[in-house]
Amino acid sequence: MGKLYDKFKGLSNSTLFKHSLPAIALLLMVIGGSKVNSLIGINLFSPATTVIFTSILTVLLTPLNINQTCESLIDGSRFILTTLFSVGIFLSFINMIGGLGTFEQLASLVSNVPESIIVPVAMITAFLIAIPSGAFAAGVLTLVLPTLSQLGLPPESMGFVAIATGLGTQVSPVQINIAALSKGFETDIIDIVKGNLKYVLGALILLIIIAVVVI
Repeated sequence: MGKLYDKFKGLSNSTLFKHSLPAIALLLMVIGGSKVNSLIGINLFSPATTVIFTSILTVLLTPLNINQTCESLIDGSRFILTTLFSVGIFLSFINMIGGLGTFEQLASLVSNVPESIIVPVAMITAFLIAIPSGAFAAGVLTLVLPTLSQLGLPPESMGFVAIATGLGTQVSPVQINIAALSKGFETDIIDIVKGNLKYVLGALILLIIIAVVVI
């Protein structure tokens, strides 16, 4: 993080904004590309063309030349593929644990608490389960939600449980975007997790309060 700050601290705001335009354009193409495609009637913004357009803007608006941009693109792809492979090995063990019924058993523990607090406890349980599950959290939800539904929870509570699970993944060391942030900011994954934790816990508390009021 310090290296990144030292690299850009001497630049003006206008220069920093200019350098950020490729990232902004990438975000806009990812979010609004399909909408533009439907309006113009051709598939202009696809994953391939988005990368090409972003690379061109990077060469034009940042200090990186063509070779450096291509090297960065390849290096970033290599990191993602390596991370996916590493996370995949870990998640295979999580899948094995799921096959043993561990997550269903954890979810069934919610039935032991008073009915008045069953939804908050279910949300906290889902949040905690998501931390070791990480990128496999969606698969874990398919194991946990049917168990919770048998406890008689209303449909709205399932949505809150799913959101709590999503929050849990943001403090998981085996979540892909956490690993990407670690690489991008050149810091340890655990530091990214610690940085996210206070905000995620605040969001979880707020979510629990909303769930208690709504349900």
